[in-house]
Amino acid sequence: MQNALFFLCIFALIKVNFSILCYRFTQNAQEYVASEGQLNSCPVDIKQCFKFVCSAQTSFVTRGCVNYNDPPTQPDALRAQCTARNGYGSYYTCDGNRCNSAIKYNFAPLLLTFCFFSAIFFLH
Repeated sequence: MQNALFFLCIFALIKVNFSILCYRFTQNAQEYVASEGQLNSCPVDIKQCFKFVCSAQTSFVTRGCVNYNDPPTQPDALRAQCTARNGYGSYYTCDGNRCNSAIKYNFAPLLLTFCFFSAIFFLH
């Protein structure tokens, strides 16, 4: 039991990221898009998410993985769509899981606290 707790504590300290998680969807104007089912795992070689915000009469927000091999998600293509709506667009990038306008959850502190109190309980 003590070995299992030890390995659980060590695992909580290691940040393993084989691929980044980004939200991927397009939201038009004021429509509501539930973000729960929109989380995607990016290809392993991609380490950034993006968010494009078009301010126009018919505005839109697009989110996804920064993939330079996907022409529809390139800044120039998104800006052209926005310009066609007589708007101005801004392209933002970030480099963390769920960083493109989503809440981040970090369970490591909770897991470390649990390991600490479990170790005290089981060692005495």
